[in-house]
Amino acid sequence: MAAGQTVSLTGSGGKLALDNMAGFHAKISGLTHAAQLIDLSGFTFSDGPTVAWTQAGTSGTLTVTDGAKVAKLTLIGTYATSDFHLADDTHGGTFVNDTQPAAARFAQAAAGVSGDGGGAANSPLHPRELRAGDAPVAAAMSGR
Repeated sequence: MAAGQTVSLTGSGGKLALDNMAGFHAKISGLTHAAQLIDLSGFTFSDGPTVAWTQAGTSGTLTVTDGAKVAKLTLIGTYATSDFHLADDTHGGTFVNDTQPAAARFAQAAAGVSGDGGGAANSPLHPRELRAGDAPVAAAMSGR
């Protein structure tokens, strides 16, 4: 997929298999459930890959490093490095998923925290329960 295109994950589960990282330049949206997986073929889990997140406005870059191999994925949304989990895909690759519940991420963005487990990140506030004074929070979450 070329730059300028977007892959949208919908539903509460599924797998986006990226077998050709060099040819994948699209943005990824909708990564909000732990059962939604990004499968990085060729990133051997046993070699100890690492993950890092860099936020840039309403999107950012997820960087997965496996020795000399580096995958940089553009995700639409607000995340923190601690939101992501790596696991063995049992086929020679690595799964990446977002383990932070969407409601917790929304509260996290509302409070301006980065996933440290603070009180606001554990708030039960749901995006559809916005009040008039919450408009700036909705703007911060646009594109998610």
